This record gives sequence, structure tokens and C-alpha cells, in this order.
Amino acid sequence: SSLDYSGGNTAFLAGLVSSNNYSARFHGYSTDGGRTWVRFAAQPDTGFGNISVSATNPNHIIYIGQYNRSVYYTNDRGATWQPATFPGATQT
Repeated sequence: SSLDYSGGNTAFLAGLVSSNNYSARFHGYSTDGGRTWVRFAAQPDTGFGNISVSATNPNHIIYIGQYNRSVYYTNDRGATWQPATFPGATQT
């Protein structure tokens, strides 16, 4: 499981919960400090990973897949996800 908050808005949380076989069971966010949760409208097809929220804009979230899987980002609070590219980096 992975959980992060936005430093500029500490009531905003983003998280994911996985099952015992490391597949993602829930991806979503909370705007009220975790009292209620909303599923992301879309989610990357990478299974388990880590999530990180921008300190200044909670619409900007990064999803880092485990086991050499891709990195994805959203600028619209999880409505859409794009693969991140790193110029000069090679996949191993």
C-alpha cells in the first residue's frame, strides 16, 4: 500500500491499496483527510506501486510501478494518466 498527501493542502490524500498478490485493489484520493474516498476515474495498468502527490497542486500525481514497470503521471487528479518519459534514460 502507498499513501501520500499534498504539503500545500494536507487534507488532500492519494493512495492505493494492494492485495496479497501485489495487484492494485484501490486507487483514489480524499479531499477531507481520509474520511471519504473517491476512486480515480482511470488508473495505470501496472499493478502495485507507489504514489506521490505534488506539494503545490493536488491535481498532479505520480504513480511509480514496482518491478521495473513504468512511471505514470496525471495532471487532472486521476481522470487520465500518461506514461512519463525521461530523455536519455534507458529501460532495463
